[in-house]
Amino acid sequence: LAFSMTPTICIHRQTRPMQDKPIGFDKNNMVEISAEGNLDKKADVFIGELKRKGAITGGTQLSMSISETGNNTWGVEWQGKQPDQKILFEILNAGYDFTKTTGIKLIAGREFSSQYPVDTAGKTMMINETAAKLMNLKETVGAEIKWGGRPYTIIGVYKDFVRGSPYQKVPPMITGFVNSGAAEI
Repeated sequence: LAFSMTPTICIHRQTRPMQDKPIGFDKNNMVEISAEGNLDKKADVFIGELKRKGAITGGTQLSMSISETGNNTWGVEWQGKQPDQKILFEILNAGYDFTKTTGIKLIAGREFSSQYPVDTAGKTMMINETAAKLMNLKETVGAEIKWGGRPYTIIGVYKDFVRGSPYQKVPPMITGFVNSGAAEI
């Protein structure tokens, strides 16, 4: 019996730190709904209506599940980046109230807002703290980065959060505005 308990105790001791590791967002009381058909195009209207009826306190649209990975790019450029430097960035597009809805801490700047037409025009980005450290910009908020040759202004930096495996380091991440094409209620 002692031999069969030993592996169980070892596995428990190895996995316990990961179970207790903070993930960086509030998964309690969070519900994800896959946007299919017209819901994808009218997400802002849907979220606004649920808020108005008191069914939810906050909502945002995401390009994929907050806990999934796999959407990434090599094509991010910034002032001071070495020409031969190859860095893989995760991509997550988000709507209004991204940090407020998910509980991810905003470290600097602001999140996307309907009060700023440049956000909905797709000319701004948010980045995570790992990306900010990696870029080592003098002033991160307000700096310009390029992705796919297009310029974007960094409007906010948010705290790292776990996507995918908690055993892996958090990669640098860029977050663009996901446009549902609908007016907010």
